[in-house]
Amino acid sequence: MGAEIGTLAGSVATVGTAVAAGVTFGQVPAINKAVVATAEYTAKHAQNTNLRHIGEAAGSAVATVGCAVVYGATFGQIEGLNRAVKATAQHTAKSGITVATERGDRWNCPRLE
Repeated sequence: MGAEIGTLAGSVATVGTAVAAGVTFGQVPAINKAVVATAEYTAKHAQNTNLRHIGEAAGSAVATVGCAVVYGATFGQIEGLNRAVKATAQHTAKSGITVATERGDRWNCPRLE
């Protein structure tokens, strides 16, 4: 939950500093550095959100289906496409495992008594 809150706070800060940089037409180096710093902060926190993992798994699943449909339409005659189907399917599985593991770890936290 902390990563989600950090992502939200970072997003607000990034938007604020980016607007300030736009208003000053990028002429204030300190504001430009602040935009970079807040964007990096936001990206760091967004990497560890559960939503990011779910989105990655869903996007990868769509890519796998798309590749598989084209694979079927070409009867497997394109070697690069064959590798793409395999790679996207493996990535989908890996992403799905990450989602399941992260959710499972959050639900199965031991109680502190």
